[in-house]
Amino acid sequence: MAYIIAWKLTPREINHVVLHEEDLILMHCIMNQIKVNWVSIIMENMLKSRRLSDYKFPYAIFISKLIDYFEVDTSDERNETIKFVSEIDCSTLIKTGFQKKRRKMCG
Repeated sequence: MAYIIAWKLTPREINHVVLHEEDLILMHCIMNQIKVNWVSIIMENMLKSRRLSDYKFPYAIFISKLIDYFEVDTSDERNETIKFVSEIDCSTLIKTGFQKKRRKMCG
């Protein structure tokens, strides 16, 4: 869960090993099924990516899926290929301590 929070949900440029206070709060909320305002969290991280010059723009795959789902016209936009390493697969989860227990799930 720490990997998913630090690398995917609230990504940052450096120091993915140490969880911030916000990361721990998110972890507590997820583990205890407390509702989280994900729109606010995503927006805050996107704004941070604009302020910090070395901070990469997060959520590229997520936003691409939304654009496809809502059929937004992107014909005049510049395209960049998202690398496979941006996705979380079963082997990544297993390396972080998860175990495969069911056919289609990790964890």
